[in-house]
Amino acid sequence: MRLQDRVALVTGGASGIGRAIVRGYAREGAHVVIADVQPAAEAEQEVVVQGRRALAVKVDVARREEVEALVRQVLDAFGTIDILVNCAGVQSNQPFLEATDEDFDRVLAVDLKGTFNCAQAVARGMIERKRGKIINIASQSGALYVRNLAPQYHAAKAGVIHLTRVLAVELGRHGINVNAIAPALVLTPPLKARWEASPEMRAYHLGKVALGRAATPEDIVGPAIFLASSDSDYVTGHTLFVDGGFTAQ
Repeated sequence: MRLQDRVALVTGGASGIGRAIVRGYAREGAHVVIADVQPAAEAEQEVVVQGRRALAVKVDVARREEVEALVRQVLDAFGTIDILVNCAGVQSNQPFLEATDEDFDRVLAVDLKGTFNCAQAVARGMIERKRGKIINIASQSGALYVRNLAPQYHAAKAGVIHLTRVLAVELGRHGINVNAIAPALVLTPPLKARWEASPEMRAYHLGKVALGRAATPEDIVGPAIFLASSDSDYVTGHTLFVDGGFTAQ
């Protein structure tokens, strides 16, 4: 088991990609904290049935005080945080000319500021221990244009990718690895709903994928395990595009 007895904090772990990573980390021997604005009892139980310790905490990552309270709670319960996965995020489909201040602020607050808040709060303890793994979930839309996704979402995910590079340099001397995963077209309920409403959009999106299919949340788990394990000890500042060849075209 590559993550035996490590303690992982996964934001956005109640559903989708985050929940798949929670299950994958537990299979690899990690104890997992699931932080989400949504109820996470089911995800918590999926860890427990594998014989690992688990904790579900309700938190809004856009609120610094909630994040700092979360980290204190995790340290009190587990004594350490070895792995942080910043997976909490929201999307937007608002066209540029119709985008509101409220939607712009909402997307940037969760997707970019939330990633910053969690990394900052967790990194302090990692610096003391001189080791740690931080994994930010970005998107292919942080590197190129993706139709039907709002400009504010593109901007937030581009910020996550560059923040990953900056933090890798800032924290590298402390033995902390910081990397990102950029998925594309992960078949979660929001994407399914959009495709059902627009077969044309589905055809357009799949036409951009070299492998010809959407990803499942489980497709992201292997890369997330790699970046959390000792196998990636000399990898930092990198964004791994898990996109079926979307960005290759």
